[in-house]
Amino acid sequence: MSYDQISRALWTDGNFEFYIYVTKGKRTGSVDGAQKIILSVNPTEVFSFKKILHSIKGGGIFHRDKHTYRIESPADIEAKWYFPYNGAGVALEKWDVSEESMNINFQIIERDDAETIEKSYSYKNTYSNSLNFKIDAGIGLSDKLKIDLGFGYTSTNSTEKTETTKILTTKNSDDLGTLTLYFSDPILRTNANEKKIGDGPWFFDNAYTMSNGAVTMQVLPKKL
Repeated sequence: MSYDQISRALWTDGNFEFYIYVTKGKRTGSVDGAQKIILSVNPTEVFSFKKILHSIKGGGIFHRDKHTYRIESPADIEAKWYFPYNGAGVALEKWDVSEESMNINFQIIERDDAETIEKSYSYKNTYSNSLNFKIDAGIGLSDKLKIDLGFGYTSTNSTEKTETTKILTTKNSDDLGTLTLYFSDPILRTNANEKKIGDGPWFFDNAYTMSNGAVTMQVLPKKL
């Protein structure tokens, strides 16, 4: 058997179902329904085995030998990069910081089939106090979208609000935590070069990443 065949045989519970809920606050005080991203992922696409133990029990004259494969320790399992849609990634909805918060929240859940429940999540959303944006970004998203290079996270330039959004999930789902992207985060990087890992698709080395210890996500600007 090949390494890929053995790896797939060792995972017996089927695919992971990752749900990523993307939320932004609204200046009006409401929080729109989350953008929901669903990724059905085979475990071998996100984990690899550093060591697989192989034992053989002789079957004798009339029976075949029995081959057994196993993992000795969880330490022999390591995470690896996953490339949604063969490297094309997932596009986020338009971000209008003149009307929306200056941060986007990603709630990541590994969903299991069980009774559906509603959970509330609270986020600290930051809004610019500047309504007359100074510099036209010229990036063609909308006439309303402006960038004010003068605002930051000081008390005079921004306002922070704690806002709540509700998400439908299930009782047995695993909450993998939150990632937060800020408008000021340096996702434009001149030294982010394309590279490959093994036979995987192209991705960007040294691109901007966010991590909470359980999940690491790479964020790239969209080509216009």
